[in-house]
Amino acid sequence: MPDPRLPAPEDCVVRALVDRRAATMPDRPYALFDADGTIWTYADLARWTRRFAVGFERLGVRQGDVVLCWLPNGPHALAAWFGLNYLGAVYMPVNTAYRGALLQHVVALSGARLMVADARLAPRLAEIDTAALRQVVAIGEGRRRSPGSTCCPRRR
Repeated sequence: MPDPRLPAPEDCVVRALVDRRAATMPDRPYALFDADGTIWTYADLARWTRRFAVGFERLGVRQGDVVLCWLPNGPHALAAWFGLNYLGAVYMPVNTAYRGALLQHVVALSGARLMVADARLAPRLAEIDTAALRQVVAIGEGRRRSPGSTCCPRRR
C-alpha cells in the first residue's frame, strides 16, 4: 500500500509530469527564453525532453549515471536537465564561469564519464586533468561542423 503522506508518482516524477502535461495541455506555454523571446509549450518541452533523452541513451547514459552539464541558461540547458531526469540520470550543472583548478575539482568530484558543454566553453577542458571524463558533447554556437561527440583527452 502506498504511503498516503507521499505524492503520487504522476505528481512528482519528471517523466510522468512531462508526459501528462504534454497530453493534457500541449499548447499551454511552459517556458519563455528572454534571450530571443522563444516560447516553449508543454508539447515543445516534451519533444525536446524526449529528443535529449534519446540522445543521452544512445551515448550510454543509464538510470543513476551522473552527467555534467556545462551550459548557459537557455533551451539546451533545460532540455538536458529534463532529458536526463526523464531517464532517471543525474543532471549535475557546472557554473559557466569555472575554469582551471576549480573546474578540475568539480569534474573530478563528479565522477562523471560524460559532459554536455557549450562549444564556447569546451576548450577550457584542454587546460585541466579531466579525471574520469571520457566524452564531451559540445553543443551550441561554435560547435564543430561535424556533428557528434569528441573524446576528452586526459591531461595531468
